[in-house]
Amino acid sequence: MNTNETITLYLPADAGAYVEGCLNGKNFRVKTGEFVEVPSYIAKILTASGRARAVSAKTAAAFAAPGGKGMGLLP
Repeated sequence: MNTNETITLYLPADAGAYVEGCLNGKNFRVKTGEFVEVPSYIAKILTASGRARAVSAKTAAAFAAPGGKGMGLLP
């Protein structure tokens, strides 16, 4: 892992002014709503978490929709 490599990243501001996290004891805070330079390992984490949020939102919408999948708990 090259810790000196940076990537320009844009995060939408829909979740707040910043995205914060911690990796191996190092805290990070990334401003949203504008293009920012971040280390490549932080960009990988943020990209993967964005994909996971999109998949979970799509799955939850399928259950919450009228006539949706439901939880299978009722007879």
